[in-house]
Amino acid sequence: MTDIYFIRHAESFGNLTRRAYGWYDGILTPKGYQQAECLRKRFADIAIDAVYSSDLMRARETAAAIYEPKGLALHTDAAFREISLGAWEDRPWGELPSLYPEAYENWLAHPLAFRVEHSESYADVYARIKPALDRAVCKNEGRTIAVVSHGAAIRILMYGITHNGDLTDIEKSDWGDNTCVSRFRFENGKYTEIFKNDNSHLSAMPGFSDNMNWVREGGGRNVWFEYAEYPRDKEKIRAYHAEAWLDIFGDEIANIRDVDSKARRVLKKSSDNIAFAYCTDGEIGMIETDEDIKLYPSAGHISLVYLKPEYRRRRYGIQLIGHAMSKYGNMGKKHLSVRVSETNKSAYAFYKKYGFYEAFRETEDKVRQIVMLLDIGGQNRV
Repeated sequence: MTDIYFIRHAESFGNLTRRAYGWYDGILTPKGYQQAECLRKRFADIAIDAVYSSDLMRARETAAAIYEPKGLALHTDAAFREISLGAWEDRPWGELPSLYPEAYENWLAHPLAFRVEHSESYADVYARIKPALDRAVCKNEGRTIAVVSHGAAIRILMYGITHNGDLTDIEKSDWGDNTCVSRFRFENGKYTEIFKNDNSHLSAMPGFSDNMNWVREGGGRNVWFEYAEYPRDKEKIRAYHAEAWLDIFGDEIANIRDVDSKARRVLKKSSDNIAFAYCTDGEIGMIETDEDIKLYPSAGHISLVYLKPEYRRRRYGIQLIGHAMSKYGNMGKKHLSVRVSETNKSAYAFYKKYGFYEAFRETEDKVRQIVMLLDIGGQNRV
């Protein structure tokens, strides 16, 4: 007899910024680390003999909450990875319904039919993950193990081992929340469910009831992006800069022509340096990145983030940051940098909430600014 705890990884930036992370190697968010701490407390008095994990960073960081306090080694295995999403990897979830309408519908309602270029199918995932589980169980007869993996992968594995490998009707099975815990037992050649997708250890966390809203909303808050062109979008770019300046300083921007020259420069460098953000309601904001500004070693700079007032505090802003994380992460950058005026308390609180920290202060054009950094090391394709 072997007892098995299946654990989904804590919240990663892919979950938060609403980007498709399969094999894309993302890291945990500040909330994710809080969830992992709750997981550590849950397992403090539970005897675990061995810990297995996907080799992706978000799973390994979560597994540390279990194996480190117990002084155990971590056994990583690529077989426990998430489903490979192929052409979807690192794309905003918001753009997938229009780019891949049939595949997106299958992902939601007919998962056995899901397939995009270079992706795995559900059957592919089960074929690689089930033998890895069997190997771990065989090595730990009479013991208790923990397996840290991913949302779709665990969903597929748990359904398959309780239905003799038949994944028909898997769409009727529930998704588990970040760090949810399931317990199974292997005995006499059979896997039996004891409990599934329990996240009660998170109940004391603020916003606990909202953890799975992104699933229940069916993508209603997912953002997609369109890249600016110059001079076509000159007036729109001007307008966003003017609104941002007015928000921060309460007056009109001094020289709007500076905005024009900067827009031409950054777009000549890369077409994705200015991106307009959209949701199902329409256009909601803009993000501008500037590869020529180097405030910190190995940091990619965000020069403007502007979200229309009616869309603030609705989980859209962090998805704009996700655009910059993707851009600079794929360039090998280890940090994001952003300047925040000392008087802009709301922006400072926004960035701090999502893991940015103060690096130093400086004066630019007589304005005192706080340079904040976000660590994004580990954000890359594998």
